[in-house]
Amino acid sequence: KRSVGNFLVRGLIKGGFQGDVTVVNPKYDSVEGLPSVASLRDLPQAPDLAVLSVSSHRMEAMMKEAIEVGAKSAVVFDFCLFEGDSEPVLLQRLKDMAREANFPVCGGSGMGYHNFDTKTLVSFQDPVCTKPGHITGLCHSGSVFGMLADAAGRYGFNLLTSQGQEINGSLAEYMDYALDQPTTRVLALFVEAIREPERFIAALEKSKRKGIPVVATKVGRTAVSARLAATHSGAMAGDDTAFDAVCRRYGVLRTDDLDGL
Repeated sequence: KRSVGNFLVRGLIKGGFQGDVTVVNPKYDSVEGLPSVASLRDLPQAPDLAVLSVSSHRMEAMMKEAIEVGAKSAVVFDFCLFEGDSEPVLLQRLKDMAREANFPVCGGSGMGYHNFDTKTLVSFQDPVCTKPGHITGLCHSGSVFGMLADAAGRYGFNLLTSQGQEINGSLAEYMDYALDQPTTRVLALFVEAIREPERFIAALEKSKRKGIPVVATKVGRTAVSARLAATHSGAMAGDDTAFDAVCRRYGVLRTDDLDGL
């Protein structure tokens, strides 16, 4: 009842998800009223999304299996790091595997996402409000995601993500998706790093064309905070001067802290 997987299942149910859900756990025949099978290979059909809620030492084999059974995408919560790993490290192996298979992954070291428009709440963060709104919140930090999710009733989100290490799915790609949603009126970003600068600029150009404002809080403006960002999600925070210039060019409203955001 207190496991990450159980919180996830209850969040999906509470969020009103209308699709098919099957739990993969060899210990149970059912979980919270949903059917459970022993392995991904026992699923009745290939899933649109596989939530790989396993520890680091099992993650590589599990993602490989998800790709092999035809899953379309995955969510990864784990930090993807374990003692005694070899080079290239697990995180890089997962990135290479996902990109070679064109397999989108939200995470790792994240908390998943809440898509309020589609009633698809894929996170172990308990949804306190499931009513859709008009703000897209994109957060590298799981803690910030949790804080905003707890305040969803106040702000009103159509989409809230915690993409973490961006195994295969960058901030820019989430922005591009959100800008195509008719419910999006503003993008709110909590940024640790820009891993695909050209795509990020293209997303800002798109937001400007559509008249959708972007508000951003970026960590890593100093050497100390850049090291903290690298420790947290493996992100290289980059040159804040360059980021600031891009924000000025495309009218992004920068804030100094979360209260400002």
